[in-house]
Amino acid sequence: MRLWDPTTGRQVGKAYTAHPNEVHALTAVRLADGRTLLATIGNGRAKGLWDPNTGASVGSGISGRRAVAAIPLVDGRVLLATGGTDNTVRLWNAANGRSGGRPLTGHAAPVHAAAAVPLVDGRVLLATGSADHTVRLWAPTTGPSAISASETARARALQAVTAVPVPGRGTLLATVSHDERTVNLWEAHIGHRRADLPTNHTEAVLTLAAVPLADGRTLIATAGIDRTIRLWDTATGRSTGRPLRGHTGPVRAITTMQGNDGHARLVTVGDDRTMRLWHPETGRLLDQLPTGHGDTVYTVTAIRMPNGRTLLATAGADQTVRLWDASNGDLLHCLTGHTGAVHAVTAVPRPRRPTLLATAGHDGTTHLWNPYTGRPAGRPLIGHTLPVRGIAVVRLLDENTVLATAGDDRTARLWHPATGALLRTLPLGVKVTTLTAFDGTMLCVGSESGLLAIELGTPGAPSSGCISVCSGTPAVGVPDDRVWGP
Repeated sequence: MRLWDPTTGRQVGKAYTAHPNEVHALTAVRLADGRTLLATIGNGRAKGLWDPNTGASVGSGISGRRAVAAIPLVDGRVLLATGGTDNTVRLWNAANGRSGGRPLTGHAAPVHAAAAVPLVDGRVLLATGSADHTVRLWAPTTGPSAISASETARARALQAVTAVPVPGRGTLLATVSHDERTVNLWEAHIGHRRADLPTNHTEAVLTLAAVPLADGRTLIATAGIDRTIRLWDTATGRSTGRPLRGHTGPVRAITTMQGNDGHARLVTVGDDRTMRLWHPETGRLLDQLPTGHGDTVYTVTAIRMPNGRTLLATAGADQTVRLWDASNGDLLHCLTGHTGAVHAVTAVPRPRRPTLLATAGHDGTTHLWNPYTGRPAGRPLIGHTLPVRGIAVVRLLDENTVLATAGDDRTARLWHPATGALLRTLPLGVKVTTLTAFDGTMLCVGSESGLLAIELGTPGAPSSGCISVCSGTPAVGVPDDRVWGP
């Protein structure tokens, strides 16, 4: 370890042996008592806090191999954050070298870089960079006896994500994790969890949707393995009635549409291969249709056509997509072309051009269809190397729209919906389970490690970045090694 005068370029004092092997990272640590120490990490076991004036070791116990950063807290204390080859970030009390709580998890590869990020409101966040191609921004907080992350550090794979307008709160994100029965509400722009909503399902929740009502309220509909659909008022967090029953197998997907009377309709599909239409305010079953699918129905979406007509698209394990007239339940088209299960479908509205239907699935491809004719609208979009799990339409700052896809190959890809051209590939570092658009320009990614909310500008512009809630903790990352305005 050597000290240098930056104005002269000369070494100050003698060199000190800090580690028996390589030193990989160091940082200055300004303590509340006015002292400045040095923290170092590297290969081999070593004492990691040093007095730069004497070279004497003043602390021990800090471990880490690749990265270290000092984070001053509002109460005057200082944390040290270290990263290493176990893919975790660890927090330490800089004054005594003691552990500051459980490791922060979420990175999928070794952590090679760490830095403190001061904000204008006085808080200081922690940015970490990893070989998984992501940068994450964590918000450390203090506890009564230990220093921990602002949310649980337990990694949770997300099952479903949807945007929910909440009176008086703007638009929140509703998420449900794999094998869980609680819905979490988030402020996506800052990564803050606002509320938890116990759903009273007896088994895991598989899907959820926002249900806008004519009176301005918004409900959340949840469904899952227990074969029921439940509705919740976002303003009160209370159930709006009894569970909707009728499905004879797990319910896999929910969508909403507007009925001829101007009121919302709830559409559900699942393992029993039926499609059911419900009145969300009364809980009444309005219609039940056998879909004709030969296996589990994974997904459903409503397509609002420019002429006011509404179509419904269902898809699933039998590799087909079926289009229905929502007004009478007539089957219009059976779309074939996928060579594996179809996991996701969405409508692709285009200004001054006909609305398209996009489908994506286990074969790693995305198809665009003309819902009027049931014919392909161009060649399949090819680029993903593994199954595609999610698909969403996102509006750019220039008011154009892009089609976003993501899945098991740990990337999100942005496509031009008219030409099918690949605009950009975003390495995410995690397998994706679901996608949704938020506030038009934000792409929300449910992953095996948590939630990523990517603010999209024009593809390639510096405004592209990523705010995430990975493993339950606020984080920021960018796929192109840049950090912009946390």
